[in-house]
Amino acid sequence: MDAHLWRRHAELNPIDLWPAGGVPGYRAEYAQDSSFLTPFLVEGAPGAVIVLPGGGYRIKARHEAIDVALRLNELGFSALVLDYRVQPYGFPVPQLDALRAVRYVRYHAAQWRIAPDKIAVLGFSAGGHLAACAGVAWDDGDAAAADAAERVSSRPDALVLCYAVTNLTKFYPQAARRDAHFAGDDALYAKICNPVAHVNAYTPPTFLWHTADDAVVPVESSLDMHAALRACGVPAQLHIYAHGQHGLGLAPGSEAAGWSALAGDFLRGLGF
Repeated sequence: MDAHLWRRHAELNPIDLWPAGGVPGYRAEYAQDSSFLTPFLVEGAPGAVIVLPGGGYRIKARHEAIDVALRLNELGFSALVLDYRVQPYGFPVPQLDALRAVRYVRYHAAQWRIAPDKIAVLGFSAGGHLAACAGVAWDDGDAAAADAAERVSSRPDALVLCYAVTNLTKFYPQAARRDAHFAGDDALYAKICNPVAHVNAYTPPTFLWHTADDAVVPVESSLDMHAALRACGVPAQLHIYAHGQHGLGLAPGSEAAGWSALAGDFLRGLGF
């Protein structure tokens, strides 16, 4: 399956995330383009949301990408869909792409008329795991970097985690360890697979939603993350819906269909 599910929309003017010749970990033999952002900007919107579709780090699900960006536009937010690299790329490449996306949007905030302190990351399932990782593994930037975008902070100002994986070692320990995505340094693996264990007072305010009978990612993933956020005093809002299969996206026609409006209210409460 094609890992890039919306690249064909050239009329949407996708933006290369990394400078030519400066893509970390790039492997031509993997036949994936360098990561890119597809912008859906709203004039006058103070905040922007970077959308990370799910797909198990193997693909990016189309229904968790452009449709979500357009819904965010309806709610009054600018949105940018991130096409991050997936398998056979492994850790830490997707994480580098996600953190770069936050830096890139912040660096271009004035150009796009976005408030540089109103940049959220929204992710579904594995994309939610990636968003959660961005929320705990950010840095302040490298002041000595030749690339000006690398000099700014990669910290998101808010997270929206949709049926997200927040602790692979608890819920999928054997699968995670076998997965090529997570091969490598054990200490880094422990941090990147367990964002729930690395929540602290500087973790961004977070909105979470899940369905109680999700058969792919247990609802306890969101319950545990919410508990960790509360324990550290981080503003957090959690919505659990009784029924709904994994991968609902915008959840049209289901009892979870209102999650996007609630997430919008949460972000507006933060000044987005």
